Amino acid sequence: MVAIDRLLVEKEIVRTYTDFEFREHSGVTTVTGWVRPRAGGINFQVRVDLTPGFPFERPPLYIGRPELWTRDRKSRLIDIAPSRPFHMYSTDATRLVRLCHTSKWDASVTCMKVLSKGILWCQAYSEYLETGEAVASILVRLYKQLTSLEQVPPSLPASAGRILAALQTR
Repeated sequence: MVAIDRLLVEKEIVRTYTDFEFREHSGVTTVTGWVRPRAGGINFQVRVDLTPGFPFERPPLYIGRPELWTRDRKSRLIDIAPSRPFHMYSTDATRLVRLCHTSKWDASVTCMKVLSKGILWCQAYSEYLETGEAVASILVRLYKQLTSLEQVPPSLPASAGRILAALQTR
């Protein structure tokens, strides 16, 4: 189980930016919520599991729903994992799409920063479905755009402001 003080801090940070829910089950705290990066687009369930090793161990980040497919609808993403173009690790016992969210980890990184990477991935996947550009390439572009902004222009979705703020948190 995650230390109580750290968990309270994580809940406060996450609730500042989202309406994601925290649930405890068998020593794992699961943080789950829904995001729709594009109006009228796909509604994604983003999930982070805060295992007993958190914050010293990197938590897994998942897309729980919907079932995700390649653009041509020939393969489910869980069947082609791991995949650099889709920025995914191998699936694990959950059989959910498990996302890469950081190559470097330390105990100061917040759950909200991990969630923001998942939200950004949902945006990139939505763009991939429209354009065919690799999710990993879109993520690089989106991250550069967001981190270079002082404030979010009105032309971007409202969720972009929350993502930007979360990316700026530790």
